[in-house]
This record gives sequence, C-alpha cells and structure tokens, in this order.
Amino acid sequence: MRTNKDTENLLTVIMNLGKEMLMCGAEVNRVEDTISRLCTAYGLENAEIFSITSLIIVTVKDDEYRSHVQSRRVAGYVFNFYRLEELNALSRTVCQSTPSAEDFQVMLDEIIKHSHFSKLLRMIGFILTSGGFCLLFKGSFTDALCAGLIAVVIFLIERLFTRFAINGMFYNFVSSLFAGVSAYYFANLNIGAHLDKIMIGNIMLLIPGLMLTNAIKDMMNGDTMAGFLRFCEALLTALAIALGFWLAMIVTGVLTW
Repeated sequence: MRTNKDTENLLTVIMNLGKEMLMCGAEVNRVEDTISRLCTAYGLENAEIFSITSLIIVTVKDDEYRSHVQSRRVAGYVFNFYRLEELNALSRTVCQSTPSAEDFQVMLDEIIKHSHFSKLLRMIGFILTSGGFCLLFKGSFTDALCAGLIAVVIFLIERLFTRFAINGMFYNFVSSLFAGVSAYYFANLNIGAHLDKIMIGNIMLLIPGLMLTNAIKDMMNGDTMAGFLRFCEALLTALAIALGFWLAMIVTGVLTW
C-alpha cells in the first residue's frame, strides 16, 4: 500500500512534468489531459485538475480516500517544442511502466538537462529567421544581412532580460525600439536598401504567433478562461512591439507627432 509520503512524492513529479509542458508551449488541455492520465495510471482516483496560463492546481485521492492537493506557479515561458515532444513521450512511457517517483524524476531531469539548444544554435536561428523573412518579403541580400545583424543584438537582449527575469513585454518593447532605430540607420547609410523589409524581418522574431495560436486552441477546447488570458497576453505583447517600432520611427524622424 502506498504511504502518504509516497503519494505526495508522486504527485510532485507529475506536477513538475505538467509545469514543464506548460512552459514549453503546450496548450492547457494537453497539460490537464497528461496529468489526468498519469494520475489514473498510478491509481490516484478522482483527479481534479485546474490549469491556466500561470497556475496548475491538482487534487487527488489515494487508496484510503485521503485528499492530496498541490499547485505550481508558472512564472514564464521558454517555448521549446523539442522538449515538449520529449515530455509527451515520457508521459506515455510512464503511463505504461509506472516507475517509482524517484525514477520518474530522474527521467524528467534528464530531459530537462539535455533537451535544450545551445546559445550559438539559437543565435543562428535568430539570424536565419530575420534574414529569411526579409528575403521572403522581397528584400535585397543586403537588407537580409542588416536584419540578421540586428537579430544578433535582439538575441543578446533576450539573454540579458532572461537572466534578470525582466518582464517579457518590456523585452519586446526594447527589442522593437532597438530594431526600428537600427534599421533606420542601416537604410540611411545605404547599407540596406529597404527600411520596411529590414523591420519586417526583425518583427518576425517578436510576434506572439504561438501564444495566439494556443489561445484560440484553448478556447476551442472549452478552456475559455485560459484561452482568454493567453489572448490578452498576446494582444499586450503585440501592442508593446507596435509601440516600440512607433517610437523608433518618431525618434528617427520617419514619423512626426
């Protein structure tokens, strides 16, 4: 028979996995379904799960019908679909083999430790994204080069803001402000030919496309509150980006008051 401490340890690991999935970009419905399946596999009956974009609360009953409640606060997101795929695979494996809580935690820690991309690879991704979209919207090769150089600084800004846990919307505002000013000076110095194409390339790094997609999916799945919260967050992020580029054009004189 499972002891009270064993149940708490098991629920702790399950909650840790759910939190990681939410941080990686999973929609609320997927997180709730995964936690429910894991609880059922381990014999934790009557699992009541409530999840929104920043909080997960789970209540379960053990073999003796004692209630156990745990919650997890999700402070931010580190979108990583590779890690999310690994976490999904782990949840399916665990549901079939039901290892001990200790072994479960070891497998989870292994995924968290290894399922990330190096700083150099992420920076290359920033450069290719900005430059690629710049070319897609009919910018020149020099425009793409300028967008790629600006993307490197945006990547460094992200690293700095992440290290000091600065609000994500402020990051988007500062990044878009810097990108807009830099794009203007590249175009003004005739290094880049099209100001708008350079700016478009950099905007693609910042737009909250995944956040908006998850918001719509959550609402369609019936998780109206979680979807609405994500939708509001996406709108505020888009507003921060727009304000940053608008202020950049005011500062550089492209627009006037």
